[in-house]
Amino acid sequence: MRHSNSYCALVAATLALVGCASRPPAADARVPATAATSAQAVVAFENICLKTAPSFGGAADAAKSFGITDFTDLGSARLGMTRDNSLGVQIKPGVECAITTPSQADRTLSSQFGAAIARFSSGHAPGRFPVAIVVGGQPFIFQHDRQGGEALVMLKPDSTRGADRK
Repeated sequence: MRHSNSYCALVAATLALVGCASRPPAADARVPATAATSAQAVVAFENICLKTAPSFGGAADAAKSFGITDFTDLGSARLGMTRDNSLGVQIKPGVECAITTPSQADRTLSSQFGAAIARFSSGHAPGRFPVAIVVGGQPFIFQHDRQGGEALVMLKPDSTRGADRK
């Protein structure tokens, strides 16, 4: 599959953003996340991504209430971080919305994420990720990626094919 240069640049920038924002501290320095800390990512996802889906039109404005005020515009996507790099957002209007944080020790984060998704969909919380669920009348793939940090993602399934088309 061929991808456009802008698509490749977006992927590279996203990986860099997640890597910078989510490097876990050394094991002996790791502080267990409190429920409030862990929930911040889920609350941010709910307010920034789920409440603005399926267009994500107001996602950047919603991100401001979480301290994300400066965005990098990559053309088809916008990336933003809090000043302390504790919370990041990637918004691709009508296609994708993702929240990133450093690694969390809270084992309930996936279930909190599933419960938030349930509030905006059929009412059934997914038990595993990735999962395809309809939100706002449109299908999305939801993923909770815990490698190298936390990434809570919703992505239109057709966006992974034909990245060269406009």
